[in-house]
Amino acid sequence: MDSKLSCDVVRDLIPLVKDDIASDESKRLVLEHTAECSECRKLLGEYVVLQISDVNRLFLKLKSRLSASSVFFMFAAMFIGLSLSYDADMFYNSLIMPIVGALGYGAFGSRAVFKVPIILTALNLSIGILNIIRGLEAGSFADVLSMSVLWAIIYSIFAIVGILIASLFHFAFKKEDQI
Repeated sequence: MDSKLSCDVVRDLIPLVKDDIASDESKRLVLEHTAECSECRKLLGEYVVLQISDVNRLFLKLKSRLSASSVFFMFAAMFIGLSLSYDADMFYNSLIMPIVGALGYGAFGSRAVFKVPIILTALNLSIGILNIIRGLEAGSFADVLSMSVLWAIIYSIFAIVGILIASLFHFAFKKEDQI
């Protein structure tokens, strides 16, 4: 039997050899061929690098999509929660704002502790100012702003609780992967 393989066959076998799922005979034939063929030898050496870079690229793409989704859902939850601020159902914010915090942690990581309260305060102040302009708020401008800031602080505390819970889950699952 002729043990000479064409480059096309060797190129088909290289991923199997590198993933260590090829038979011993296939490994031997690939190694014999790559000892003589510099192009296939180069491909055999580069296969791992290409495979790792593809995984890294895929991971970064997935991470950016998850971060973008977290930001979108965080803002959506903020708007829903803040729209309930002037409604009888505002107690739902005790559930919504921790979710906002967890989504913020997913989007911003540990920086969420600063970013989420700032965003919440800015949005709540904007809603308060818009309500004054539209005539939906009774009272002075200073009273409405002070109440907006007060509620933003309360919502920020709930959001920080969500951030802490998300960071504890992240820490726990990270530790579990290391075991």
